[in-house]
Amino acid sequence: MFHFITPVWGEAFTQRYLEIFLPAQLDNLAQVRSASVYKIVTDRPDVIRQSDAFQALSTTMPVQFVALPASEGHAYVGMTQAYRAAVGPAEISYVFLTPDSIWSDGSFSALERLVARGYRAVMISGPRVASEPFLRDYGTRRSIRARELAQLTVRHTHRIIEACMFGRGYHNTHPAALYWRTPDCLIARHYVHHPLLLRPRAAITGIRNTVDYDLVPSHVAEREIYVSCDSDEILGVDVAPAGYDQGTFADGDLSDDHVIAWFAREWPTSFHARLARHTIYVHSGDLSLRHFWIGFMAGVVVHRIALKIRMRRYGALAKQGPAACAGLLRAKRGQFVAWLRTTPMACVLRPVVRRLRRLRQRMVRGSRVRCD
Repeated sequence: MFHFITPVWGEAFTQRYLEIFLPAQLDNLAQVRSASVYKIVTDRPDVIRQSDAFQALSTTMPVQFVALPASEGHAYVGMTQAYRAAVGPAEISYVFLTPDSIWSDGSFSALERLVARGYRAVMISGPRVASEPFLRDYGTRRSIRARELAQLTVRHTHRIIEACMFGRGYHNTHPAALYWRTPDCLIARHYVHHPLLLRPRAAITGIRNTVDYDLVPSHVAEREIYVSCDSDEILGVDVAPAGYDQGTFADGDLSDDHVIAWFAREWPTSFHARLARHTIYVHSGDLSLRHFWIGFMAGVVVHRIALKIRMRRYGALAKQGPAACAGLLRAKRGQFVAWLRTTPMACVLRPVVRRLRRLRQRMVRGSRVRCD
């Protein structure tokens, strides 16, 4: 069972959703063969019911309206609370859509195939484009192939994404991703991915922080998470006004220190750091050795930043004294034991660890005997 969830509120936002973004989803939704329901979390259900787009949607799958919870603050807070109002029971494939996104043809049916393969979560990069030039080139079409959408994405990349590129003269103070660009491709390493799909083993009783914080790792094992790296498979782009900046721009080229400073604020988790191991390709043509070389060098940058973060963390611990270092070692040992209990290789590794422990005990007993 699939639940497609879209939060939308406000008069202007709702109108754009009905005129542009919902019609652009219809062909994708029609390709979904599994039992599905489309949930709209909104404060304007009557306006939506009267639209032509809603009538077309209703012939594709059942539609449910969910009352929009009251919220204050950033739009991300309202979006997360809206998602929370529409989720709940376990073993349902929740698809978290945004009301201002365009999807390549076949993106939603790809989710079906991934769930059939045993994945319980699908993470995507979700690059952002500038709405004015993008929508002008997008026109009135109701579906778009992946490479055509990738071409428009590369051509109309939003400044928020460009601020995550090196050498631009300005940078994003919240560098949740690192980007490189060629004439036909965006290459990225994302620390923060959008959880497009989640099929939880247990009921979702709350969403801490935002939907892209720890919702996924707290409900599924990491081996059940699929990170979509190739735009040919799944591509969704967020469409935002060119002047939208989230208040996170600053002068100066992006550097390693800016990423390290973002991690030092302690919002990113170790899960986010591990997500950056994946190289994302948004490409309008065939991938070449040049693209893969840039992807390799992107990995070098991410590993370099990770090493600097570790060195600073360990240096700070060393200044705190032996007790802090011992605490870190205990924590690392606990992480290893937890991993050992869940890894598919546990049946092989556990006997090895037990044998090493027995050998260590014998060596300790032997040294005591010799000392006596």
